[in-house]
Amino acid sequence: MQFAGFVTAGKTVRIQSRIDSVVTDVFFKEGDFVERGTLLFLLDPTLHRLHVDLVRERLVAIKTEMEAKTNQLMQFHRIREKTAAFQDRLNAASATLNELKTERRIAEIELKLAEAELSFTQIVAPFSGRLGRIELTQGSLVTTARPCPV
Repeated sequence: MQFAGFVTAGKTVRIQSRIDSVVTDVFFKEGDFVERGTLLFLLDPTLHRLHVDLVRERLVAIKTEMEAKTNQLMQFHRIREKTAAFQDRLNAASATLNELKTERRIAEIELKLAEAELSFTQIVAPFSGRLGRIELTQGSLVTTARPCPV
């Protein structure tokens, strides 16, 4: 028995990079079957890793300065009990500490964003299936403006 017909894919997707980068590794061949979550491409993580490191260092600096200002504030509180002349210094130190707390929160958010961007250097299969045509090779530039041809 023979039947005429055609087959179509149940799911299709065009893979899109979330960052602009250069392909450093391709982990599959055209027609390969991959499981969901399989690493397909690795993009150059250098700049994103540096950004994460930069924000981490900024956080360390902010936390160190916060500790110093907290100690200074406690010292001013002790001195204020003896004389009212330190009220201005106490107010200034308190304001500086509040500014540092805000800077710390901003840096923590920047760190989360930088870590997310770093994770985007690994492009994985969104679901299990057979891979189609691949036009990207090691050294290819990918941008957020156009889908990766897979």
